[in-house]
Parts: sequence; C-alpha cells; structure tokens
Amino acid sequence: MDKKWLAIINPHAGNDRGLRHWDKIERLLMEEGVETAPVFTGYRMHAAEICKKGVEEGWRRILAVGGDGTLNEVVNGLYSQDVVPPREVTVGLFQVGTGNDWARTMEYPSSYEAMARCLARGRTFLQDVGVVTLGKEKKRERVFVNVAGFGFDAWVAEKTNRAKDRGRGGRLTYFSSLIRGLAAYKASQATLTLGHTVRNVDLFSLGVGIGKYNGGGIKQLPDAVMDDGLFDVVLYKKMSLWQMLSSLKQLYRGELEHHPKVEYHQADRVTLKDAPDLICECDGESVGYGPFTIRLIPRALRIVSACAKGGV
Repeated sequence: MDKKWLAIINPHAGNDRGLRHWDKIERLLMEEGVETAPVFTGYRMHAAEICKKGVEEGWRRILAVGGDGTLNEVVNGLYSQDVVPPREVTVGLFQVGTGNDWARTMEYPSSYEAMARCLARGRTFLQDVGVVTLGKEKKRERVFVNVAGFGFDAWVAEKTNRAKDRGRGGRLTYFSSLIRGLAAYKASQATLTLGHTVRNVDLFSLGVGIGKYNGGGIKQLPDAVMDDGLFDVVLYKKMSLWQMLSSLKQLYRGELEHHPKVEYHQADRVTLKDAPDLICECDGESVGYGPFTIRLIPRALRIVSACAKGGV
C-alpha cells in the first residue's frame, strides 16, 4: 500500500467520462509506473465513505478520478477519519469532470498523458482548507478546497445539480441556470462578519474562496492564493438585471474590482446569519441552509502539484 494509490472513480463525472475513460487512464498510469486499486462510486458522498474507510485500512495515497465534486467528497472523507492527521495522506486528482475549477487554479494539464506524468513525479503542495459549519440546532460541517458560495451562487449550483441528477449536466446547463437566475433570484438582508468587522448587507451572492475559479471557469476571486492562510471573499450586492447582464463578461474574466456593487476582501474567518433562506454550496456541491461559520485551516491538505509548479 505504501506506493499504491486507492483510486476513487466517479463513473458519471464529465458526462460519464469517469467510466468511459478509466481503462485508458489506468493504462497511462501503469506506463508511468503508478499502480492503482480502483473503486467506483455509486451514489452521492460515496467517495467520502470510500476514502474514510481506505485511510482507516492503511491507505496513504488517494486518487480522485472525477471533477470538483469528487475531489470535495474525497477530502471530506479524509477529514472525517481520526486515524492520522489529514495532511499525512497524499491526495491526487485525475480531472475528468465538467468544470474542473480547482484544477484550473492549480494549472493542472488537460491531457491525460501529462496528468499521469504529474502523478508519477510525486511532487506535492500543501494548500489551505476551508470548513463551513452550518445549521442551527443540529450543526454539521462541510470541508471545501476551492470556493464556498452563498446566495445566488449556491442557488445556481443547486439548480445545476438537480439537472445533473436528471442526466442533464455540462457547462451549458450551468450557464442556463445562471441566466434564468439573474431574472428570478432576489437579494437577501444578512449579517456578515469578516474577521472582526460586522455589517448588515443586502446580499445577492457571496463567494469565499481558496482558489480563483468556480462555475466552470468564472474567475470570481482573481487574487486568491491557495496557501496564504486567508480566504479571498467577494460580495455582490443588490443590482439591476441590466447591471448583472452587462457585467457577465467582466465576471468571467475576473475584472470587477471597480464595479460599484462588488466588494473584495480577505479574512481567515467569515460568518453569515440572519438570512434563513440563504443556501450554501461547497466546490459546486449543495450543502444546505445557515446560519454559517466559515473557518480556514492553513496548509492542511497535501495534494499532488502540477508539473509546472513547485512542491514539497
């Protein structure tokens, strides 16, 4: 087990690329000297269960084969076990998903051959991890490695995930949900705390991130650094439909720093309350309603780094 990888494969990732492409991926990994023990997921959060059990059984190398959601589930499984500190386990990602936003920030290569070489090289990177505590009486936690979204961001993710469950995935589905939501979704009054600063805000959407991208390539947090010990936070306040539509191109490019209805901040802790209808998504996965506390754990996940980056 020391050098072998437990491969957790989401067969439905990327319009079933996880299933259709696994044989090719396995062959490429073997050619690079990377041996795997493959396990396919069968339902939501199954990857978390497989990862937790695998670590408890002695696995210290976990490979997620899927997209942002698969990686999120694997990391949540890693954080649900108490056998070893999470950073003692190396996590790799073989991206076959649709959005691949975490991999975009990490500058992962797009070709399977290059990804196999990265995994074989074995260089790693310690990145920050976020934890969302949500709910009132019965609180629960969800770990994220890229971006947690609240309000409109989470509403779009929920609509997109429902479409995926009906077999209608892909970027077009996300963009369709986004456009429909711009006309339908309404801002909420909420109490927002950034560090020690408390404010009442008219919140349309809030992004709390470690990585730069979400939503399949939207550069929502252009200055985010994955190991600086701080969240980058973007707040979108209430705006007209025309203001929203006219800002879409700048939104995708990460060029809204001068927009009068958009604010950027940094903090290592964020709370959001007094808005019972706000929902949350973590790395594109819908997780539920608030109130919310979001805290950061610095350099807490050992991840395989891209070939072009450094490592430890």
